[in-house]
Amino acid sequence: MIVDEPLGKSQCRSCGLVARTEHPALGDSDYYENHYTAYYERPGTEVFNEPRYAAMARWIAAAAAGFEPATIVEVGCGRGWTLRELQRLYPEASIDGIEPSRQNSDEARKHGFRVWTQKLDSANVPDSRYDLVFSNHVLQHTSDPIGFLTAMGMLAGERGLVVVAVDLSGASNELLFSDQNYSFLPAHLVSLAEKAGLTVLAWENTPDLENLMFSQMIVCSKSAEGRTPSRARGIADLDAQTLAALYGRRVHYLEAWHRIDEFLCWKTSGRRSIYNFGGGMYSYLLACYCEKYWSSVTACAVDGFSGVCVGKEVVPLETLHPDANDRVVTGTRPILQQPLAARLRALGWETVSWDNFAAG
Repeated sequence: MIVDEPLGKSQCRSCGLVARTEHPALGDSDYYENHYTAYYERPGTEVFNEPRYAAMARWIAAAAAGFEPATIVEVGCGRGWTLRELQRLYPEASIDGIEPSRQNSDEARKHGFRVWTQKLDSANVPDSRYDLVFSNHVLQHTSDPIGFLTAMGMLAGERGLVVVAVDLSGASNELLFSDQNYSFLPAHLVSLAEKAGLTVLAWENTPDLENLMFSQMIVCSKSAEGRTPSRARGIADLDAQTLAALYGRRVHYLEAWHRIDEFLCWKTSGRRSIYNFGGGMYSYLLACYCEKYWSSVTACAVDGFSGVCVGKEVVPLETLHPDANDRVVTGTRPILQQPLAARLRALGWETVSWDNFAAG
């Protein structure tokens, strides 16, 4: 879903936190209840994202090493994709979910999970208590991060763990999403958890850059008794010079999307047909931030899938035939574009990539 309003985000000069400051949080509307399901209905989404959710489940299990949870709940479980991967790792565990979207909740229930259809806050916490409470890239979408973390702590049993994964903020695509109210550096994540009354046992960077990209995780407990905080204590606040450099990189990243639009229009000018390869997150970003290019796209091409992506027909790549008058643009994650372009060229396609403008 494309939101028709400016991002309206600002960076704090003192700590580097990015917050959406000029518009109401989408989470304070019915956005997640009634509009977010389109994210899960992109052509091939479940298949293409399966490695990501499997990697997230392995990361959670590794972070809780030595601790065998009998009860698990995911806050913001979507359609239960991470829950299904965790069930494979913990086949004897009882696993539940909390999810604001009724449609997503119903899909998760089809796989045997108990799901509460609601948002989570400290005034609306289910009665059940869990050995492991986790959320996967949800905290940055909340309007009250401390309240959300407090509620997660309330869900945990006395010896329970609270595991929170979010984007690792820098100069990357997570800045581009209007439903993400915050961009957290490690020190922010640790500080918020402590203000929510949690004991931070560890902070971790992603172990799987290919599937989880720029992610970070904190592992917390309700009590420090019997547990020793460790790696989280090595996180330091950033000095003014470092924060200024970070601000510069973020501005440069945002400005790059205007240059990407100009570049793609130039490279595809006068072509009979322009195919955007992909129907996922980066194709949505191209549709939103490269409007001139997107208006010229004939259709999206995806291996083995059909459907619709932001008003463009999605056709299986194998049904198209290369022609010198056509162009294919790699509408995927930048880190994947060069291998993809090589494959497309081997099939006879004239291909345009833009990974030199933006990382990720």
